[in-house]
Amino acid sequence: MAASLLARTAVLAAFLLASVLGAAQAQQRTSLAIVYTVGDTAGLVGVAENFAPVTDALAKRLGTPVSVSTVSPTNAKGVIESGKVDLLLLLTSDAWRAQNEHGWRIVALSSDTSGNIVQMAARKGVNVKDPAGLKGLRVATSGTFNLDVTTNVLKSRGVVRQVRELRDAKDADALPYFIQNGFTDVVATRDENTLKALTAAGATVFFKTDVIPVYAVIASPTLSLERLEAVRNALTGTRLPAEFTAKTRIRAFQPLNADHSVALALFDD
Repeated sequence: MAASLLARTAVLAAFLLASVLGAAQAQQRTSLAIVYTVGDTAGLVGVAENFAPVTDALAKRLGTPVSVSTVSPTNAKGVIESGKVDLLLLLTSDAWRAQNEHGWRIVALSSDTSGNIVQMAARKGVNVKDPAGLKGLRVATSGTFNLDVTTNVLKSRGVVRQVRELRDAKDADALPYFIQNGFTDVVATRDENTLKALTAAGATVFFKTDVIPVYAVIASPTLSLERLEAVRNALTGTRLPAEFTAKTRIRAFQPLNADHSVALALFDD
């Protein structure tokens, strides 16, 4: 009888211990959300596989499982405000605002295969030397990052409401066509091939931004400093495979430095 009671007690104790450990592990699970604009992560399909090099590195360093999900650009602000995830991978412009306005912390910035300098080129016959001279002119760009940078450059010059048009062509290949056929006066882009095509079409580059990383990983204000440092070390210390880079256009992750802060100040409202 006593032996049976001891056996049942041992089983119960083991069950309770497993429950406690399971709950603790669940509490320590790290969640990473990725905004659709990063690479080709257009939805939940394939995102876990595509970002396995990142989540594996995080899980190894943190010693806990890492879940990954995607967030639409329109819902990213809500996720930032609610703090429902531990980490968020998104455009640096949004990351900078999240840090300044909601207490999130930039953990690492991307080193990208595509250009990190947005340049403005004017079509032949348009005499402009600085973005401040774009009053009354038409400006075209392509993609969320280029549009965000261009908008903030115009804001910094006080002419964002005075340009005749600011349009997102969606497709970078359309920009040289716009210049050649007089559909726009100025193009803003970070794509080197597009810039070569614009130059071949007679356009002249008149402005360049500082180097601005395209993507950033930010940490929730609730993430401890110890875990934040572990995340930073995992991201900046991981050699990303070529397949990952091909899908996301992220070559590596780098820590935030003073030069980055100066460049990202462009996004101050």
